[in-house]
Amino acid sequence: MSTMCRAQFFVERTDRITDSIPKPQSKLGKRICITREDLLLARKALGRTFTPVRVLRGLTIVFAVLLFAMLADTFYTSAIEHTQNLVASVIAVFGTLALAFLALASPGALEELSFGPFKAKWRIKELETRVESLQLAVLSLLTCHERSHLEKLAGDERGDDVQYRDSMYRELDHLRALGYLKSHEGSQGLIDMKNEFEHRESEWLHLKKYVQITALGRKYLELYASWAPKIYVTSAGEVRIGGKRYGPARDWPEIVDFAAQAGLMSEPSWEDLQGRPPERLKPPEQLSASQ
Repeated sequence: MSTMCRAQFFVERTDRITDSIPKPQSKLGKRICITREDLLLARKALGRTFTPVRVLRGLTIVFAVLLFAMLADTFYTSAIEHTQNLVASVIAVFGTLALAFLALASPGALEELSFGPFKAKWRIKELETRVESLQLAVLSLLTCHERSHLEKLAGDERGDDVQYRDSMYRELDHLRALGYLKSHEGSQGLIDMKNEFEHRESEWLHLKKYVQITALGRKYLELYASWAPKIYVTSAGEVRIGGKRYGPARDWPEIVDFAAQAGLMSEPSWEDLQGRPPERLKPPEQLSASQ
C-alpha cells in the first residue's frame, strides 16, 4: 500500500514539474510580418547599392588590377630574359585606358549608363538646371534701382547723384545688409544721410559722400554682367541683345519681350539699356512721370 502511494506521489510530482517548466517555442512557429513598405525600402537600398555605374566602376577596378599584374609580370620576364616585349606596351596602353575609364565611371560623372545604343547620358541637364536656378537667384536678388545704386558707386566718374527718398534709403539699407556697400571710415554713412535729408525729400545728393561699394558688391556686378545679356538700343529704336539683332521696338513691352527671347529671366530696367534709346521707349511709369 505504501509502495503504491510512493509511486503515485512520484508520478504526480513529475507531472507538476513538467507542467511548470515553460515549453520552448519553435522558431518556425513565430510569424514574421513583412509589409509592402519594407519590401520597397529593401528594393531602394539594393538599387542604391548596385547601380550600373557602381558595378561598372568595380569591374573596371578589377580589370585595372589584372592589367597591372600582367604588366609587372611582362616587365619581370623581359628583365630576366633581356628581351624587349611588345606586349608590355600594349598592356600599358590598355591600363591607361582602363584608368581613364575608371575616372569617367565615377558616380559624380555619369547620371545613367546604358548599353542599348551604346550611349552615355551625362548630367548636363541637371547641371543646366542648377545653373539656371543660380542665375535666377543672382539676377532677381536685387531690384533694378538697387543695382543702379551699386553701378553708380562702382563708377569712376562723378555720376553718383540721386534724389533722396525714403524708398531709396531702404534700398541702400538693403544693400548694406547684404554687404554690398559700407560706410566710409569714421562716418555713420546712411545714418548721417538720413539725419541730413529726412526732412528734405527729393533733394539731390552724392552717394559716394556717404557710402562706398565693397569688394562683394563689385563681385556681384561682375557676375550679373556675365549672365545678363547686354541690351543695346540705337536712337532709331533698333534693339540688339548679346550681339544679335531683334529689330526695331515700338514700346517698352516689346523690349521686354526681346529680352525674354534672349534668355533674360527678369525684366530689364531702363538703366540697363546701352546706346542711345529714345525717350518714347521708356517704361510707362517713367514715361508718365517725365511728361
